[in-house]
Amino acid sequence: GYHRNGNHVIPMTDDVDRAAFETCIEFMYTGEAASLLTMPLEDAAEVLLLADRYVMRRLQRQCEHAIGRRITPETAAGSLHLARAVNATDLERFITIWAEGQPDSAVVMKTLGLTPRTTETVASTAAERFQERGRRDAEGLADAAFLSTPWLVKKRT
Repeated sequence: GYHRNGNHVIPMTDDVDRAAFETCIEFMYTGEAASLLTMPLEDAAEVLLLADRYVMRRLQRQCEHAIGRRITPETAAGSLHLARAVNATDLERFITIWAEGQPDSAVVMKTLGLTPRTTETVASTAAERFQERGRRDAEGLADAAFLSTPWLVKKRT
């Protein structure tokens, strides 16, 4: 099928959820995906999968944060599985922090197969995040260059 957006027609494959696809389009045009914060968790997970598929790292991070803010006992295991499937390190970190804060954290951590963070891992994570800031700027430029390629969005005739 196709998705019409103004004067543009964008091909859409059958295996893509429409709400997730529209969120990706929103992100392409605005650089933000505000709907991630209000959409159902399942849709946010679909957006994360699309962001991973199309190498949209900034959108992937926004998805990780939107999902990570809504971790519950019911969603933790599924979210962790998703995080590991797409190498979503921020989401896995959110889940670990959430699990450590639970009243029975040792049981939760063991059930999820998580390793408690140590002072050393927290410090190395902070150093990695500092170094990653420069890479994020470069990724943003790469996302913009990729999204502006003519074959991605075709004008309607």
